[in-house]
Amino acid sequence: MVDLTDLTRDRRFVDCAHTTASGCAVPTAVRNGHLTQRRLDGYHRRQRENAHAASRTDIRLRAEQERPMKDIARLPRAYDNFPYRKA
Repeated sequence: MVDLTDLTRDRRFVDCAHTTASGCAVPTAVRNGHLTQRRLDGYHRRQRENAHAASRTDIRLRAEQERPMKDIARLPRAYDNFPYRKA
């Protein structure tokens, strides 16, 4: 069984999510049976948990995560105020 850190040591992209990036060794190892999907899912779960814990203490990070939700909430108001909108 291959360790995930061994596969990510010589990574091609610094911000690789190890899901579908071309040239990533992690999905290839899962397809070849060298790494189980369960271990990869556990890795992704720990990454999400770490990001959530970091966002609870870092105000800037929390604001960046909330920005897309706020932009979506503003869309209906922007649409209503659009000058060429036919009622």
